[in-house]
Amino acid sequence: MKALRFEFSLPRLAYSKILGTFYKGAYFDRFSALRYADIPEPELPGHDWVKVRTVYCGICASDMHAILLNGSLDNPTQPFISFPMVLGHEIVGTVEEVGRKVDGLNKEERVLIYVMLSCVPRGIDPPCPACQEGDTALCRNFAEGNLPPGLLISTNSKVNGGFAPFVVAHHTQCFKIPEGVSFVEAVLGDPFGVSLHAIMQNPPRPGDRVLVYGLGTLGLSAIIALRTLYPECCVVAAGRHEFQKELAVSFGAHEVVEPGPGIFQDVAKITGGKVYQVRRGKPILMGGVDIVYDCVGSADTIETSLRLTREKGQVILIGADTPKRFEWSPLWLRDISLKGSMAIGANEYKGQKVHTFDIFLELLKDKKIDVKPLITHIFRLEQYKEALKTCMNKKSTKSIKVLFDLT
Repeated sequence: MKALRFEFSLPRLAYSKILGTFYKGAYFDRFSALRYADIPEPELPGHDWVKVRTVYCGICASDMHAILLNGSLDNPTQPFISFPMVLGHEIVGTVEEVGRKVDGLNKEERVLIYVMLSCVPRGIDPPCPACQEGDTALCRNFAEGNLPPGLLISTNSKVNGGFAPFVVAHHTQCFKIPEGVSFVEAVLGDPFGVSLHAIMQNPPRPGDRVLVYGLGTLGLSAIIALRTLYPECCVVAAGRHEFQKELAVSFGAHEVVEPGPGIFQDVAKITGGKVYQVRRGKPILMGGVDIVYDCVGSADTIETSLRLTREKGQVILIGADTPKRFEWSPLWLRDISLKGSMAIGANEYKGQKVHTFDIFLELLKDKKIDVKPLITHIFRLEQYKEALKTCMNKKSTKSIKVLFDLT
């Protein structure tokens, strides 16, 4: 089968890194580490696994970071990756083959795939403490058990990701898509779930003013989640492009501000705070927002978020960018909590602890949320170069979520 596979080849990596400075196509041409190649169709790793025919797979910012080689040599995820790997972890499809020890799943059933390769898919028993609590994204064993190292299906040399016609998944990773919910809605389970999980783990109180920083898929999903589950908070959205701001307003953001030097005064007008200038660098806002949900995660947005947050407020990192130095004095100066949120897991909902995907699919089934406007472009897998260029040029293409159609 044809798939988009990323290979660890020093000559190919060097080629892309050097030429990519001048020519972005060098990251996905025939000499790059990303190759559109024939690979074997995956086999079930065990009798408790299923094979799924991919219908749609979304292109995540983390896929783009890998393809564009935006990483650091000391990145602590390195021990939990194995090559070659087929990217793509936002996957929906139909069950094609069922292992003989699988109950409750049948051929042709529609599923949304949860991609973390934690204890149970790895055959580890008893599971680690995090997995026992349902927080499988925080598993301790991503390099252990009967699979090669890999956080996700798409960062594992044995279990390929969704940029391919077929994937395999442990039966516990498959969530049935309810009747009335389309594939094109369900495929947003992973990015929407990342924002939903972060917010439910760190919810606003009634009357809180919260800032959603960054209006890509994560940020816009965060606005939908906040307005649906926490309608009594005031949502301020910060985004660069007009098409993103328009969507933020349509999803219910109360205020929209522009990132950049003017964001401090704009937020001050909303919160009633006061901006103080410093001799060099960014100012600081006294009396800022209660929570910032940073859906970018760059050094610039983290520092700006800290300077916009009130005393004893929170900055929640949902997005992830390449780490760089930033001025972190506001952390101690204003007693701010800076907290990360990893992927998807168990959340308290209606008095029960359930998986984030269950909440997402229920919200879709009950027509509480509409995520379809987030999907702006759909390409065939063989059109991958055009798809990646679309992701790289958001301003001109007005892209938010870009999908591969593998039907």
